[in-house]
Order: sequence, then C-alpha cells, then structure tokens
Amino acid sequence: MRVLIASPNHVTRNAPDNCRVTRRTSFVETKEGNPLAPAENHMAGMLFASPSPGPEFVGHSSIFQFVNADGVDPATTCGQAAIATVLANRHRIPKSIAGLRQIEKAYPADVLSGAWGTSAGRVARALTAYHLGHRHADGREGLEQALSGKRAAISLIQNTAGLGGIGDGAHWFVVFGCDTNGVYVTNYGLPPFIAWSKFEEMWSGPIPTMDGMGKRVICC
Repeated sequence: MRVLIASPNHVTRNAPDNCRVTRRTSFVETKEGNPLAPAENHMAGMLFASPSPGPEFVGHSSIFQFVNADGVDPATTCGQAAIATVLANRHRIPKSIAGLRQIEKAYPADVLSGAWGTSAGRVARALTAYHLGHRHADGREGLEQALSGKRAAISLIQNTAGLGGIGDGAHWFVVFGCDTNGVYVTNYGLPPFIAWSKFEEMWSGPIPTMDGMGKRVICC
C-alpha cells in the first residue's frame, strides 16, 4: 500500500516556518571554503541548536541544512532536502543548491509518481548510491544512541498526529541533536526544536507507520 508522504497542504500552510534558517552571515561556506553567491544561497544555510541545549545533550550543535524552499518543487522536496542535508554534511555532495539538484534529479519523489512525496525506500537507495553507511534505529533510546555516536538521523513525521491528521500529510527532516527536553531538527521552523511528547506523537502516526518509519529513524 502506498502512503501519503508530503502534501501541498503541508507546504501551503507551514511554508513560512519551514523555510526559515539561522545563519551566521548571508553566505554559506562550501567544503572547499568558497562562499556561495547570495542569489544561489536560497534558504540553505547553517542551523544551530536553539534554544540552548538542555541537560544531557547529544548530537551536533549545528548542521548545514537544505529546506523545502530550496527545491524545484517545494511541495514535495522534504525527502530530497533531508537526503541532501545528510550527504552534504558527510561531504558526498556540495553544500550548495547544485548539490540538492543532484539529488532531486537522481532520486525524485516517487509516491504516486512524486505527487505525494518520497518513500523510505527511495531515501535508503540514495544513501546507498552515495556510499553512505546507514541503518535503522528504533524508539527514543535508539535515536539517542545514534546521536550520541555523532550520527544524524533522518525521520518521517506526520504533520498532525492521529488518524484525523492523515489528510495533512507528513514531512521528512533530519534530527541532529536531542536532550532531555526534546529533539533538534532541520527544515521545520525556528526554533528548530520539538518537545519529546509532541515529536513522539507525530513520529508514531499512521503515515510513518505505514511506510515502515513509525518511531524509527535512518541513522547515518
């Protein structure tokens, strides 16, 4: 059974939050140390864990991220943005819009010919193609262990928890840190923080569960 992964409703209603990032400057440094031209930058940039991480923080205090607004089709680009975020931070693709375009071209959204977003299988195939080792981790404990090992974790959440929220679609992002209070995530809004109680509700929704990602992450 194919499932709803991302919907235009999600982007239309939440795009203003999902498209904001925190940056030190208006430029982003590439792996080679050359700044991107402002026109190329779009919304890609550095994101920092905020508010200040709480007790027992594990993971990364900052991460380079891509967001939906960087994509050719922002309504269904969250999967590609998550893939590209991980690959860029692991130096597999450039930290530039050109890097995201590589992923969009080779691994586009595939559910209902792309109209409903990206499947977990496509995410995994993209990581494998770029020779980035990855595995599943389950539950809060598995996520915390992955982050404590300085990995990043690609997660699928349901935008509105519960059966009644299925029509609001779902969203891919990268969890890059967590503490006792919650998780720090890319491509979601500012602050880039979700409390554990809210995250676990959305993480265990029907859409992630049907795609094999209920309370599961792809850590890499």
